[in-house]
Amino acid sequence: MTRIIFFMSFLLLAACGEKETNSKPTNPSASETEFSGFLSFYEQFHQDSLFQIEHILFPLAGMPSMLDDEAVSADFKWQREDWKMQRPLDPDGEFTQKFNPVDSALIIEYILHRTGKYGMERRFAKLGEDWKLIYYTDLNSIRVSTQ
Repeated sequence: MTRIIFFMSFLLLAACGEKETNSKPTNPSASETEFSGFLSFYEQFHQDSLFQIEHILFPLAGMPSMLDDEAVSADFKWQREDWKMQRPLDPDGEFTQKFNPVDSALIIEYILHRTGKYGMERRFAKLGEDWKLIYYTDLNSIRVSTQ
């Protein structure tokens, strides 16, 4: 479990160099048109609760909030009946948001607390014609190895 948390921490820290929400993606494999299509989906995802539920691949892989090493198994899944609606971030709030367009069909979103001590991760994939949330790690502390 410690390896998973370390790996996630590394990914979150590596994402700090990615573009902010208001910036255009620089990944040459993800065109501006494709990213614009994702942003339209992303906006509707946060405004329409039925749309959100329909665009999540349940049972959803990920991790719950504020876990400790023994608290969760590697095969944790979010269930539809336990899902809490995701809302848009306040741009003037305590969190920053970064998108990493891996390719035209996969975008990883990192949501980091301004202190750099806490973060979340969401992965969206284009499956057929629709974008879906395929992974979600709720708010957890970011642990950096000193070794």
